Amino acid sequence: MNQSATPSDRVDDLVRRVEHLEAALEGLQDAVYRQDVVHDRQIADLRKRSPRPDAGSPGLRGARS
Repeated sequence: MNQSATPSDRVDDLVRRVEHLEAALEGLQDAVYRQDVVHDRQIADLRKRSPRPDAGSPGLRGARS
């Protein structure tokens, strides 16, 4: 930062930097949300395609050797 900058210039610079960070954060939040939606759809699709275990079978959690 320039040492000869006035306080007003410094505040304006900080405002621009904060606005840039806010825009970057919003972009990150959007990307995370979109990825979450994709994962939810993938999980739902896998659940539709996966066979359901019989009520009498132990499944993966109850299987013991």
